[in-house]
Amino acid sequence: MLSIDTDDAEVIRACAGADCEDASRVFSVQSNGDVSQSAAGDGLVKAAVYANCSSFVSSVTRSFNNVTGGAVTIANGASAGRCTLDFGFNISSRYWVAASVGTVPRFVTCTINGGSNNKLDCYRFSDTGAGVSGTIMVTLY
Repeated sequence: MLSIDTDDAEVIRACAGADCEDASRVFSVQSNGDVSQSAAGDGLVKAAVYANCSSFVSSVTRSFNNVTGGAVTIANGASAGRCTLDFGFNISSRYWVAASVGTVPRFVTCTINGGSNNKLDCYRFSDTGAGVSGTIMVTLY
């Protein structure tokens, strides 16, 4: 079912059942243009973050979370180029793409955190494998 409502902040809803309660919602479009989909749904970007990954000054510059609406948070890593991103929902069955940002070639890899399925441990490094603190972008599908 497709529901269009001009009196609500949520203007378009696609639902699996006859009514559009939260449990049956497939996706929704907000009046400000934001689109959201459940974590189990495929097809839309669930979250993204632009952040500084470091052992001492990790920070999120900008982010969005279309699953919970909450903030993507970051924690300092144990060494240069390392940080932990917390998306606030289970990402263990999702796909992600991580990229390093900058004028000098750098690489980044992220893996599920051993203690939480909500988090990615990321490592930004040089061509020699040495950790290099700096900006990364992660997109979660």
